[in-house]
This record gives sequence, C-alpha cells and structure tokens, in this order.
Amino acid sequence: MDDSPSKRTAPRKRAPRGSLDRARVVAAATAIMDSEGIDAITMRRIADDLDVRPMSLYTHFRSKDEVLAAVYDNAIAAVRVPAVEEGLDGIRTLLRSYFRLMVEHAEVARIHLAVNASGPSDLRISETLYAVLLTHGMGVRDAVGMVATLIRFTIGAATLYPTRKPSDEDPGAWSKEQRSLQALPAEEYPTLHALGLGLPAFTQEELFEHGLDLILRQIPPR
Repeated sequence: MDDSPSKRTAPRKRAPRGSLDRARVVAAATAIMDSEGIDAITMRRIADDLDVRPMSLYTHFRSKDEVLAAVYDNAIAAVRVPAVEEGLDGIRTLLRSYFRLMVEHAEVARIHLAVNASGPSDLRISETLYAVLLTHGMGVRDAVGMVATLIRFTIGAATLYPTRKPSDEDPGAWSKEQRSLQALPAEEYPTLHALGLGLPAFTQEELFEHGLDLILRQIPPR
C-alpha cells in the first residue's frame, strides 16, 4: 500500500476566519433551495457547502427559520414595488410581479407559509400596500384585512398554479369540465348542472387577474 504523502488525501481547508457573512449564508441556502427544495436546507448542510463549522452560522442567524426568512426576503427583492402615487394600478402591478415570482420559484411561497418573514423587502411591499389603501380612504381595520386578503389570494393562486397548469395546455379541459357538470343529476345539483351548459373558460393567469380585479373593486375610489 502506497502511504506516500503525495497519495494521502489532503484535509479539506476551512474558510478563512472572518470570511463568513449573512450574504454568503443566504446565497448558500438559496442555492440549496433552488436545487433541492427548502426541506434540504439545514444549518449543517449550509455549513458543509460553505466549508465552515455549523456553529459559525449562529454568529449571523439564531436559527434555520431566520435563514429561511432571509432567503425569502432576498427573493422578493425582485418584486416590482411602484410609487404610492400609482394607486390601485400600482397595487395590481405589485401583485402581478409577486404572483409571477411565486409561480417561477414555488419554494419561495413555501417559505412564506412556513416562517414569519418581515425583512426589508417584505416591509417595503407592506408599506406601499397600506399607503395606497389608506390614501383611498380605507379605515385601518379594513386596510389590514385587505392586505391580508390580497397577499393570501396571490400566494394561494401561485401555489395552486403548477397543479392546474396542465389544464391550460389541454384544449379540451374546459369541455370535459362542462360535460362532467352536465352529467350531475339536475334535481340534486341544479346550479352546478346549469353551469355545465355555459361554463366560461379560464387560464390560470386569467383566473388570477379576474380574482384580483374582484378584490380590488372593494377598494373605494379616491
């Protein structure tokens, strides 16, 4: 057996002391999320990928949830946040951008559902939404309810998008749905049976836009 120094496996070098920061931790966690999903993110896995000791991560984050919250906030920094002066059109633009981000990065939506995120990007979105709603004369309680409704609707629509997307790609999907409704016994399900005679077709994007429009109609004009 050759035990010469040249044949031995060299020990892996640790990252230089002081080279670790929050941005590197978030970048490593984001890379894991993108390749394997958020369930693969652990403090030990992040440390291994960064070639540091797990305890060194706690200098920057108290827990994995804090890391996830930072990953989420970093991701939604890409959301377009318009000026308050753009009013309801600005809210529509913001939520469309938020929706598309969640559709393209489904794991980001999962983080929102799993942890309480309130970083700078999240606060910037909330600040704009509340400012527009209060400017439109909504009371504080109604504004809180409206922001919760808008965000939850958007995340819900984005979360369901992958499972409903095949229907968009099947030209006969809505015809099948119509036929299934028409097949229901009219005496037991009269409304659903009647809907089967003229069920309108929607893509997932159209459903989101239509639902968003219905919600925004509840906001009083300036």
